[in-house]
Amino acid sequence: MLFAGLYDCATLEGQSEPLWTFTIVTTAANKEFSWLHDRQPVILSSDAAVRIWLNTSQPWSSDLNALLNPYSDPDCLLEWW
Repeated sequence: MLFAGLYDCATLEGQSEPLWTFTIVTTAANKEFSWLHDRQPVILSSDAAVRIWLNTSQPWSSDLNALLNPYSDPDCLLEWW
């Protein structure tokens, strides 16, 4: 399972070492898990989704917007314990 994320690197004033930061991108929870929390990670559930997310040569597009929808893949349901 892969999550959409963002990262950046900055060198803070007075520091010599770079500071790497990251975040996991979230979206509204899908209906099956909304009882647990109102947000969930953006799940990249296919090779095509990963390629779209990692393609930095294109501007923001409707394909990227579609990735931000709550997870719903009937062929690969989420499970919890």
